[in-house]
Amino acid sequence: MSEPKLNIKEETSAKKTRSPPKRAKVEQSVPRKKKLKFSFKEQREFDTIDEEIEVLEQKIADLDSEMMKSATNSVKLGELMVKKDETEKALEEKMDRWVYLNDLNERILNGE
Repeated sequence: MSEPKLNIKEETSAKKTRSPPKRAKVEQSVPRKKKLKFSFKEQREFDTIDEEIEVLEQKIADLDSEMMKSATNSVKLGELMVKKDETEKALEEKMDRWVYLNDLNERILNGE
């Protein structure tokens, strides 16, 4: 005799019971500590920031010299003062960034 045919519901339930149970993923109990390091941009900036600061300081010194020479020309003196203010702002931003990058470098070297 032949086996009786199962209806569709019985076939799918039979297939479900036959499949082996899936294994659950085992997660690590200790999370990995991310190593502190410079990003690519930060590394490039760290490598060049000292030279950029020197350039800005020299530019301020040159502007001071030009201002002394142009003391009688008020129009040129005004232009030089505006340039000097802009350069001093840029220098201040670079100095703040330098402090951050050097602090980060010290933390990296200390193995944090």
